[in-house]
Amino acid sequence: KRTEATAKGQRSSGKGQKPLQKDKGQVQKDKDQVQRDQGQVQRDMGQVQKDKWQMQSDRNQRQGEIAIQRAPVAIQAAFRGMKVRREIRNKQKAAMVIQAAFRRHRVYRPYRAMRLAAIIVQTHYRAHLQMESDRKTYMKVHSSVVLIQAAYRGMVVRKQLWC
Repeated sequence: KRTEATAKGQRSSGKGQKPLQKDKGQVQKDKDQVQRDQGQVQRDMGQVQKDKWQMQSDRNQRQGEIAIQRAPVAIQAAFRGMKVRREIRNKQKAAMVIQAAFRRHRVYRPYRAMRLAAIIVQTHYRAHLQMESDRKTYMKVHSSVVLIQAAYRGMVVRKQLWC
């Protein structure tokens, strides 16, 4: 700016001198240029804002497209997870049934052995009771038979003696 001022015949301000004043036409031109520059800046800012909104819109649209592309994958993953969880639950139930059957078998085997032993003991005891009952009956019959035989023999002997 100093070179322009000196080229127009104006002096540069030195120490103690008044600052240079531009002529009014130049000042008006500078103001107009500043206003044009401010308008351009505002237009550029508006364009930047539009570009930013457009980029956000594009990003949102891409994210929506990506979400649409990922949706089947998410659904498949959820279904497969559900299927695996169901399979695990079924295997756990089967394992519980097998474990319960084995535990029952493990407990039932000694129970069955004791039950069979109890049956054998009961059978022998009942046989013993029956034998005692039969023996008592036999002894009664035997003693009666012996008594009858003795009486008959005595009668036969007495008849032989009297006859």
